[in-house]
Parts: sequence; structure tokens; C-alpha cells
Amino acid sequence: MSYLLLFMQILLLFLLIVFYVTDHSRATTKIQGEDFSSQIKEWQKTVVELIKELENVSGEILSQIKSKMEEMDLKIAEADKKIKSLKTLIPEVSSWSEPNLEGKLVKKRSPNKSLPPKHGKIYQLADQGWNVVDIAEKTRIGKGEIQLILDLRRQVIS
Repeated sequence: MSYLLLFMQILLLFLLIVFYVTDHSRATTKIQGEDFSSQIKEWQKTVVELIKELENVSGEILSQIKSKMEEMDLKIAEADKKIKSLKTLIPEVSSWSEPNLEGKLVKKRSPNKSLPPKHGKIYQLADQGWNVVDIAEKTRIGKGEIQLILDLRRQVIS
């Protein structure tokens, strides 16, 4: 919100400068001699003041932007740390099941680590979205056996 306010102030200053210059440029045709040069000097002073004001406002905006960027960098670094710590917890949490009756987490049964190679291929194809019929055709294993292997896998996971 403060950026919008500062932007509006800058825009207003710019419009004032434009209005001032265009309004007085019409009047310069009527001004002669000494009045003309004194009027130009006044305009120059006014323009210089407006430029200084614009520099001050833009400096404030830049400092606010830098401050916000530093805050965002800190928040991003904090989020990265949290993501990293959560990634380390994923394998640990996935080995736990739903809470038991006392509300404590209990370990799942660990599946047999030495699966036959055909089970790995079946799991891989199923994970890629293949259906039982297509897996059976690809692996030349019966549909019933494929279904049984996938059902047993779901029981172990859940």
C-alpha cells in the first residue's frame, strides 16, 4: 500500500512539473526582457526543488524495497531450511502407520527387501499407470498373479 502511495506522489510531482512547464510556456510569449529571464530562473529553481523532492522520495522507495527484499531473502532461507528438514523426515514418517488406540504411532511391517525381479517390474509398470491386463501382456504373467502381487503390495503399504 505504501508503494502505491509513493508512486502516486511521484506521479503527482511529474504532472505538476508538466503542468507548470506547459502553463508557463504559453505565458512566456507575453513576457519580455528582464521579466522573461527572471521567470526562467524561478522555473529553474522550482524544477530543481521538484527534482530534489523526487530524488528524496525515490530514495525512500529504494530503501523500503531493499528492506523488503532482505526480509524476503530471510524468509526464503528459513523456508528452504524447513523444506530440507521435512525432506529428511519423509522416509522416517513413511515407516510409521496410523496412531494405535493410545494415540501413539506404531511402526509398519517392513516389506520383504528381497522381492523377485518380476515384482519390481510389475510395481514399476503399475506406478506408471498401466492396468492389470497391459501389465500381464507385457510381462507374460497371468492377470490373476499380477492382481495378487499388486493387492499384496497395497496391504503392505497400508
